[in-house]
Amino acid sequence: MEFKFGVECFEGDGSSFFKKRVSFIPNSKSSVTASSISITLEKRETGSYSVRVFLFDELLAEKKFCVYHD
Repeated sequence: MEFKFGVECFEGDGSSFFKKRVSFIPNSKSSVTASSISITLEKRETGSYSVRVFLFDELLAEKKFCVYHD
């Protein structure tokens, strides 16, 4: 069976700025997938953001976070 995961990041106003879809076929070995977004001052403004994780287009989790720059 193939699992289809998705990760999507949103700015505080709800606009999407990152989306990644990954197909995963489980087997006897451990598997890892990773994604990252830049939060440097040149790329991201200070403010609220959120990330959502999907499985087969169903929302599994949502985490809100804030970016602060000194």
